[in-house]
Amino acid sequence: TIDLEWVHLHPTGLVNEDDPDAQRKVLAGECFRQAGGLLLNADGNRFCNESGPTEHILAEMQKNSGPFRLCLNTAATRELHWQCRTFISRKLMKCYASGTDLAKDMKIPLQKLIDVHDAHAEAFRNSLKRGNEQGPWPGTNGRTSWDECSGTRGCGKCDFRNVLVGSRVAEEPFHVAIVTPVILYCAGGIQINSHAEVVDEHGKGILGLYAAGESTGGIHGKQALS
Repeated sequence: TIDLEWVHLHPTGLVNEDDPDAQRKVLAGECFRQAGGLLLNADGNRFCNESGPTEHILAEMQKNSGPFRLCLNTAATRELHWQCRTFISRKLMKCYASGTDLAKDMKIPLQKLIDVHDAHAEAFRNSLKRGNEQGPWPGTNGRTSWDECSGTRGCGKCDFRNVLVGSRVAEEPFHVAIVTPVILYCAGGIQINSHAEVVDEHGKGILGLYAAGESTGGIHGKQALS
């Protein structure tokens, strides 16, 4: 075998409220964060660049305290309406009538959610109005960022979508899921040669024995091919 140590993790596995310790979990894909979903820690703070690399989000989750919540405002929910309805029916997501109700359930002051959304919106406004001006923090793909939350962690957010201002938080409906890192893919497996023959411990092909697909290792590298 080869590459058994290369395990691909995903930051947003959905926690079922009726079975929070279930070994198998459904994934909330990157599309939820790309649509404008914010990741909040137990204190209601953002702690990462939601659209940043998986390694960055996982590293910041390790430094923060859960439960972690993936929060979608109304505009973000509309883009993923079918998925959100499915997750709610499976008790993997909750719909809150307002930010006030969300803050109450999180046991944090409503003002915390307002401030977090205002800071996020301000970063978005700065990225628009300042054009090509360099932001104060390093961003992704060689760019710079105006988002202090993620920028001070070395991976500043540069791409924003469906941004919500703080003044609307109190009355805004939210779709929210509790999320946790999960194993997505184990990249290791049986070692093969260029003819798909299984090789022995000396690297020699075993006559008549072939392997392909997920049973093999040494094909994907550290990230699963898709």
